[in-house]
Parts: sequence; C-alpha cells; structure tokens
Amino acid sequence: MKKPNIFILLICILNLSFYNKAFAIGQGQTEIRINVPSRTLSLYKNSYLIGEYSVGVGHSQAMMTPQGYYKVEKKVIDPIWEHPYKPEGAVRISNYGKNPLGQRWIGFFEDKNTVYGIHGTNDPKSIGKFVSHGCVRMNNLDVEEIFDLVDIGDTVHVTYNRFELSQDADSIMLEIFPDPYKIKALNETEIINEIVQIAPNIEINHNILKQALAESNESNIYEVGKIIKQPQYSAFPYNQAPNNSFTNHYYSNYISAPVLPAQFQQMQMPIIYQPSNY
Repeated sequence: MKKPNIFILLICILNLSFYNKAFAIGQGQTEIRINVPSRTLSLYKNSYLIGEYSVGVGHSQAMMTPQGYYKVEKKVIDPIWEHPYKPEGAVRISNYGKNPLGQRWIGFFEDKNTVYGIHGTNDPKSIGKFVSHGCVRMNNLDVEEIFDLVDIGDTVHVTYNRFELSQDADSIMLEIFPDPYKIKALNETEIINEIVQIAPNIEINHNILKQALAESNESNIYEVGKIIKQPQYSAFPYNQAPNNSFTNHYYSNYISAPVLPAQFQQMQMPIIYQPSNY
C-alpha cells in the first residue's frame, strides 16, 4: 500500500527517495536542544554550548513540535518539497529560493502519518515565531551550519520550559517565555526552588517575581534576586595579644582579625590566612 503524503512544516512534504548520499554515524557527543516556548535551538558538543539559534516551531497545540528525546535519523542536502493537496509528484519544488525547506533537512522523528525535522525556509520573517506544522524552521545559513556539525545518531531533545534562570556576579535573572498552547502555567514555588538551588544565599524580590508571573504572556527578563555575599575573614596570627585586646578591621567585603596561633587553628569560619610580623 502506498504510504500517504506527510505534512512537513508549513504545508510541506519531503520526498527522501531522491537522496542517496550517506553520512557518518555519530557517537552521541553532539546534542541538539530545542525549547518550544523560547523558540530556540541550542547546539552542545561534549556538554558545552557551542551555538544558539532562533527557530520557528509548531503554530498550535494540534501542530506542536513534539516533546521528547529523539535521534538524528536523516540528513538531506537539497530536499524536495511536494504540495500536500495535489496528487503525488504533481508539484515538486527543489529550487533554493522557492523551496519551503531551504537546502538542508535534518530528520529526527517519524510516525505513521508525519515526519518531523529541522530545515531551512523560504520565509525568513517567520523565524522566531509559532508558525509551522510541527517541524523546526531555521534561517538557511544557520541550518547549513549545524548540518555540518551533527551526525546520524546524535541526540535531539525537545522541551517545553516556560522559564530560564541565569546568574551574574550579583544577581539572578529570570527569563519568561509565553505559553501559546495554554498547556503549562508558571508555578511560583517551582521558580523559587530553582533559584535557591542556583544561589542559596539570595534575597528574592517577590514583588518583581509576581510581576513576571503576571506578565508571562510575553517574553521578558527580570532581575528577581540579589546574591548576599558572605564576608571572608583574613586572619593575622601573632604570639601575644597587645594589652589583651583584639581589633577587627573592616574593608570592602573582608574582615581582618588578629588572632593567636591556637585560636587560628580553632576558628570555625572561612579564613584567608595571611602571615604577619606580629
């Protein structure tokens, strides 16, 4: 029985029978991570981020890019697009400028009715939007770049994460992503728990966090906490305390305190030991 036509992105069908070039089988050291709400594709090599790209993803819950772990199954140069509403073979496009698939196809999942892949586009304005029939649409130069960096067998991980946390020297930043399919509400407790895991010594700004949750239909970045720095102690040991007195010197985020050698050994605190002439 002839296999039914399959939808790919926009209203595309990919005919892989025109391609006979083989590619190397990878060792799984390269991973593609796609987060649907942020519309980003991140490329990792040996767990290190080596590139991040804006992508287009499924336009509705019915056409949502499927979550889960997959493998790169096919790599195609100059894929053929066929019109899904015409008889098979009636309309085929392979021209670079007009092909909805661009010049590269990286297939990662196929069921009985649909195939999903990462590919280029003839509509660059659609990148970064919820526009496809489930595939992952990239700028042509971007997909050509990652095409050369991934192998058959490499991991493709599709997630649906509504927020992302990052840390600089003093702050925790929260980036919120929209939920166009209305399938995953943000949870304040979950966000707080992840913040505390990243930075246990943090003062969370709950007003800003509530504002972020209230504005969660749009992509925005918020500073939701300040890291509380613990003072470091610089110990100056000496043999005899002058007049049995101790003097602590405070500067910047450090406290320097003269202590006797025996006391220095017994102090239960983080210490930067600096010998002195006392």
